[in-house]
Amino acid sequence: MERLYFKDDMHSMHSFTFQDKPEVLEYMLSKLAQYNANMVPPQNPKADLQHSDPAKHGGSWEPWM
Repeated sequence: MERLYFKDDMHSMHSFTFQDKPEVLEYMLSKLAQYNANMVPPQNPKADLQHSDPAKHGGSWEPWM
């Protein structure tokens, strides 16, 4: 597969579309599918939006725990 070096066009002076390189699009989509297949769901707790409302803390955010 041909490598794309964006460092040669640091200021994006040349347009690049996947219509020009459909094999690159296919490769990137396959890599994305691999990453998604191995993805682990986030383990962090859900946000406590009730207590994090700035209106309940004088209009500013502050730690409440």
